[in-house]
Amino acid sequence: MTAEPQHASDQAPHPISAKRMTFEMLLIVGLFFLYAGGPTPGVNEAHYLAKAKHYWDPTWCAGDIFLGSADAHAVFYWTIGWLTLAMPLDAVAWTGRIAGWVLLAWSWQRLSWTLVPRRYVSILTAAWFIMLVDRFNLAGEWAVGGVEAKVFAYAFLLCGLRDLVLDRWRAVWLWLGAAAAFHVLVGGWAVIAAGFAWLRAARRPPLRVIVPPLIGGGVLALPGLLPAAWLTLGVDPKTVRAANQIYVFQRLSHHLVFHRFSTAHILYFTVLLLGWFGLSRHLAGQTRWQKLNLFAVGALMITVAGIAFDLALWSHPAAAAAVLRYYWFRLADITIPLATALAVPLALPSLKGEGKDETPGSKIKKSGNANDSVTECRRVARPAARAPFARDGGSRVARSVWVLAILIPCVFVVDRYWEQQRDFRPAAERQSRPDTRIGPWRAARQWRAWCDLGRWVQKNTPADTRFLTPRNQQTFKWYAQRSEVASWKDIPQDAEGIVPWWRTLETVYPARVARQGLGAWYDQQLVALAHQYHTAYIVVDRARSRRVIGLPRVYPGPHVRDPWFAIYQVQP
Repeated sequence: MTAEPQHASDQAPHPISAKRMTFEMLLIVGLFFLYAGGPTPGVNEAHYLAKAKHYWDPTWCAGDIFLGSADAHAVFYWTIGWLTLAMPLDAVAWTGRIAGWVLLAWSWQRLSWTLVPRRYVSILTAAWFIMLVDRFNLAGEWAVGGVEAKVFAYAFLLCGLRDLVLDRWRAVWLWLGAAAAFHVLVGGWAVIAAGFAWLRAARRPPLRVIVPPLIGGGVLALPGLLPAAWLTLGVDPKTVRAANQIYVFQRLSHHLVFHRFSTAHILYFTVLLLGWFGLSRHLAGQTRWQKLNLFAVGALMITVAGIAFDLALWSHPAAAAAVLRYYWFRLADITIPLATALAVPLALPSLKGEGKDETPGSKIKKSGNANDSVTECRRVARPAARAPFARDGGSRVARSVWVLAILIPCVFVVDRYWEQQRDFRPAAERQSRPDTRIGPWRAARQWRAWCDLGRWVQKNTPADTRFLTPRNQQTFKWYAQRSEVASWKDIPQDAEGIVPWWRTLETVYPARVARQGLGAWYDQQLVALAHQYHTAYIVVDRARSRRVIGLPRVYPGPHVRDPWFAIYQVQP
């Protein structure tokens, strides 16, 4: 291919000292802590870490329908799960959070500096990123939060995007392969979006050059791809169809089915798209950002394809479920906010005439000396390393806009931090038991009572005991360290596990019981359920069911007249 004149933004990134890079990275980690540093377990942490602990110690909570199902994230279990053998779950969660946040902060700082080489701007772009993902997502996706497989996958994705904007295409496929090893859907969709960016790139290596690293990335992805493929391998097609429909339409439609998304989510995402589109036109001269933007366009095309499949297969639920189960909206929920966040500081300096890259060619024409091209490139790139509040000619309006751009995400992060302080329950508790019915103070007392129940169970029941628990709670295994019959949160990932899990939910928690709790069953029915699922203990949420239950109450003792939760024993 013929060489094209190099754009100023195509030169090597402005260097940054290791000390400054580390300092900015630590500030970003602090930002992540303010945003998602609530008590453990966070959303999905009880789900992921319980599975990881059982992976390494199958005797832990043996007999649990979720823990005994197929393992879909083997790389995560091998990198984080082994810690559960030596540390309590809370310590493992914090260790994993810190590791994930540090990796995310490191990869984000490098990507942000590559696009906007200015001091402390990487903290600003990180704040915009978490705010936009939180408030303007379409399908409920997130990247910064509790520890789980996709946190590490997104960190590797950021590394791949940095090499993409630097035209290091061989490294791109290796990074995305590593992302797929941790989370096959994150890495898999990213490969497709990167393929679109490669096809649309002005200068790209030929296919024969990128095939070897593509193969290398595929090899790296195998530890994540093979467990995912085994989830349906050799399973009866009828069971697979039933599992797909349960997974997509009954359990996870808020992530997978566009026509069931809330109107508010669609409107907010549309607003984000309009802002992103406006920035795309405004930053037409920013070559590096436009390369990143091609990846975002590829992710949006995947989302559009998902919407098209959803609408086209509306009256064919079996076919729709088989297609929509692959999270078509996940990547755009991350990359559109990502591209927008990184565009904010690039757009702001244009108010004082510094927004667009200048080509070295224009400088050469003025100087008349083609040998000075490298010097001129450096001369163009060097001012970008100045702080955003540099006073050399910056207008008062421009500085005001910068202040506003900093205040908006800061107010969001502070509000999020205050929300955690107001309701200092773990995110998993807030998700399963919102305080809208009873208020924040009583909700905190309810959570403490739930923790007390878990400690009592650990001390007073054998390790192999199985419990019938409230349907919507998601932390019983975390606090009690005992298996349970089923819960709404803990859905297996394999087809052979999903179908019996759903049948158990339908049997134990029909509509009336789902609303009112296990106390909605009569005593004889509770005994029958306990015998059917081989459990001797039933945990009842007394805030949902006030009926007097005639079974022997073993927790709390008779001195507690109006408990939040009660455990009843059923004789074999």
